[in-house]
Amino acid sequence: MKWEEVRRIYPDRFVKMQILQDRIENDVHYIDEVAVIKAFTDNKEATRYRLMKLELRKGLLLTSLKVKYIGYEKIIDNIILDTGAAETLISSDAVLDIGIEARNGDSASSYYGIGGDLHSCFSKTIDSIEIDNILIEGIKLDFGEIDPHGVINGLLGLDLLLKLEAQIDLGELTVNFKR
Repeated sequence: MKWEEVRRIYPDRFVKMQILQDRIENDVHYIDEVAVIKAFTDNKEATRYRLMKLELRKGLLLTSLKVKYIGYEKIIDNIILDTGAAETLISSDAVLDIGIEARNGDSASSYYGIGGDLHSCFSKTIDSIEIDNILIEGIKLDFGEIDPHGVINGLLGLDLLLKLEAQIDLGELTVNFKR
């Protein structure tokens, strides 16, 4: 859809769009094609609207997130959106290279995984976590073993989903964060 069409169809509305085709000529950025994600009548509602795409793979809803810790950051892929997990859990193997490991003073706990197996994890306050450009600073997360094969790197649990007032749209495979 061209910008002119968007203006004609949605006059006097705020529109959230995805750029489908763009180009740069002589240091000027031109947007040729867009897809309308949602139209709003209220600019405050439009500003709060944050949409994250999910990937459906082998019956699992997957996303990515960025972890920042002591000046290092890492994008972690293959995070399951898991409404059955009370807390967010990140694979300790996935973050070892940026210095996140169990140390004296970290709290330790255990949890039951799929199949009823008991696992251990440690909790650590990290600089921030970023989920689709939503930054949460000074957050305490759990780290432990999730998948011994290293395919699944974490669970995005109810603690963060509720904090961000997530609305999951399974038809569109998206999550709208109201906060």
